[in-house]
Amino acid sequence: MTSGRHGAGKVFCARRGRYRIIAGGRCVAVFETLGIQDVVAKSLGSSNPYNVVRATFDALSIRTRRVRLPDAAA
Repeated sequence: MTSGRHGAGKVFCARRGRYRIIAGGRCVAVFETLGIQDVVAKSLGSSNPYNVVRATFDALSIRTRRVRLPDAAA
């Protein structure tokens, strides 16, 4: 599970085993645009769409940094 934060908005993301997006409206738009299909997300704090979208990108960037760092070191 990863989490992202921007302003007062927080988003928690986790992988799901099936090909389905379960998330709020703004998060769904981000995941569909990026082609991510197996994710569960929950947004907390701010309901401002700008903060939710930026927090979603923050959560995804943390996830890719965690995945890519061990590959780059090997």
